[in-house]
Amino acid sequence: MYARLGKAKSCQALNSSPGKLRREARLSLSEDPQRASLRQPQSARGGRKVRVLESRSGFEPARRSLIVTDQFRHQLGAAASESIVNEIRRFELFTDGRSAQVALARPDLIIERSKLIPALARGAQQAGAALSFDTRFLGLSANGTGLRVEVDSAGERQELHAHSVVGADGASSRVARSAGWPPIETVPLVQAIVRLPKDQPADTTRVWFVPDDTPYFYWLIPESAERGALGIIGEDGRDTKKCLSKFLEKKKLEPLEWQGARIPVYRGWVPVRRQIGNGEV
Repeated sequence: MYARLGKAKSCQALNSSPGKLRREARLSLSEDPQRASLRQPQSARGGRKVRVLESRSGFEPARRSLIVTDQFRHQLGAAASESIVNEIRRFELFTDGRSAQVALARPDLIIERSKLIPALARGAQQAGAALSFDTRFLGLSANGTGLRVEVDSAGERQELHAHSVVGADGASSRVARSAGWPPIETVPLVQAIVRLPKDQPADTTRVWFVPDDTPYFYWLIPESAERGALGIIGEDGRDTKKCLSKFLEKKKLEPLEWQGARIPVYRGWVPVRRQIGNGEV
């Protein structure tokens, strides 16, 4: 549950059978099955031939809750309904002995990633997209009519061709680097799953601003009436976890499990489309 921030890993692309090249309308390369599947039903419904290439052997995502806005429900329909596990209607903010409450006009949604990704994959397949597993992105370049993409499919090197490529492989995107985008600065995010304090309602997220620990904030986001994710965004990985451990002790909370990722830092808008020869990434 990354307070509207997150990262995961997977790989998507248009595939070709061994020894035979195929022309596809859209090649989606990703190391994030959630982002990959979000995009593909729309592309397939629009009449494009789409193949999703996943680096792992199947869609078996680890359990992980995320917080998103109410717009998620309208964008994804049935897939959204299957994955919503809680609703947040209020934020409580704390700093320097002061506090404030913010009521939301429309609730934020807590979604469970392990339910969302399979639902998105089913939606993509129903819309006509093909899914291929155990396929890893190696690189891309322009060819005469579009893009040439090299992948490793179950240990076999293959060359795929497409008019467009969608990269959804996270903050350290190999697709983006191959297409010429500069690296994105990232910071560590660490959180612990804890039992929800008895005085915290399940529809309320708590946020603490502690400048001595982090220029960002701590949060405790309920995923149910029993459990929540207490987390922090920091600047150094080891120091960030130490700060969170001390904060857990201060709040008298025991970690049930630890979770972590690196997330991008916003330094200004970065264009998300790039023309390479006659192809688009």
